[in-house]
Amino acid sequence: MDKPTVLVIDDDLDALVLATAVLGSAGYQVFSAVDVGQALELARAHRPQVVLLDHHLPVVVGLDAVEALRHEPALLGAAIVLVTSRQFAGSEVAHLDGYVRKPWVPEQLLAAVERSHGLSLNNAI
Repeated sequence: MDKPTVLVIDDDLDALVLATAVLGSAGYQVFSAVDVGQALELARAHRPQVVLLDHHLPVVVGLDAVEALRHEPALLGAAIVLVTSRQFAGSEVAHLDGYVRKPWVPEQLLAAVERSHGLSLNNAI
């Protein structure tokens, strides 16, 4: 299975750089954005298969950001994984393709991308 293209969205530049480095060193093509507006532009240009979305973003936050991304045609079939320090009830994240708890270690982030990529392949069929 080919490595998916991943879009990382996080307004914390340290976290953004770290996630991009971890995924890039594992062979993923990674694009990064600091907000949903920039992410939508990158999605239209690169059509990622997986989106890692920080829960706390400026302007559009968390689950509202998920809705904005789900309505973008360029992300049709893409897996969306929420990255958060918050604990969610199962029903709150049922519409997500996964979530990663902060602070994460590289193996957790990579495993979440791999799991969600399998989901995105199934969504595209």
